[in-house]
Amino acid sequence: MAIVLMPILEADSHANSYAYRPKRGAHRAMDAIKEGLLEGRVEVIDADLSGYFDSIPHRRLLRVVAKRVSDGAILKLIRGWLRAPIVEPKKQGGGGSGNGSGANLRGTPQGGVISPLLANAYLNRLDWEVNERCELEPVMVRYADDFVILCRPGEGKGLLDRLKRWLDRHELVLNEKKTRLVDIRQEGIKFLGFALTWRKGRRKWHYPHVEPHPKSLKKLRDGIREKLNRSTLWRPVEEAIPELNRKLKGWTGYFQYGNSTQVMSEVGEYVREKLMRWLWRKHGCQSALWSTHSPEELHERLGLFRMPCRVSWKPRR
Repeated sequence: MAIVLMPILEADSHANSYAYRPKRGAHRAMDAIKEGLLEGRVEVIDADLSGYFDSIPHRRLLRVVAKRVSDGAILKLIRGWLRAPIVEPKKQGGGGSGNGSGANLRGTPQGGVISPLLANAYLNRLDWEVNERCELEPVMVRYADDFVILCRPGEGKGLLDRLKRWLDRHELVLNEKKTRLVDIRQEGIKFLGFALTWRKGRRKWHYPHVEPHPKSLKKLRDGIREKLNRSTLWRPVEEAIPELNRKLKGWTGYFQYGNSTQVMSEVGEYVREKLMRWLWRKHGCQSALWSTHSPEELHERLGLFRMPCRVSWKPRR
């Protein structure tokens, strides 16, 4: 069903919506944000919806789908999926699964194959209202339920009030604690795991600086420490390093973007140090920590993934 409905709903989707769509990833979303900032829209509404997937009203959502799908059997099937009870494991009293508490009245379950498609369809009207029908000409960039609205100085407060009214009419709630109105020239934002700040370049012009957020780095370091510690010394080197490489390649594939050269270099140094200490303890060495395994030996002989030192970025056409 998702394969059939995707091209139908895709025809109406706005270009500034990026999640769960073919050939539209997080890097393209960051490209759009950088372009908006360079055009002078430096006031940013960093919005967060409270439990978006769990709060979508079924009746309104089906009306949105019905505008493009006229087959009553298909609409009935989607309604059945939305209202189906969710069975969760019991928290106490042993294993097994608990019974559903009845039909759902709101929300589309996260993890369902069709849920991302329906969630995008419900917020698609907001994409068009902000990007195409607002006289202030802001730029809204959305990735699933995470989105930012870029506007010119002095326009942010009014747009934030209008956003709250729109969400209220569509039975959605803005998370007041996490939603912020910031001037990117004074304070940076976190979006899709990246830290975006306004910095001065070498030629005294300013630019949007994008690199992995400190929280993303902490999560990576925690994962590396989990794989390289005293409790994993029993593992063969031939098994531990390929598993470590898979984690590093996945992280690099996502965060190798923008101005991440220095961060990638620091991560490479951190991984080499942790691996050398792990090998040093594994082989029972008593001295010469830094001369036991050289960096080249780690990469060439043991096959450790080499973090990239250069980032090639091309502006979006």
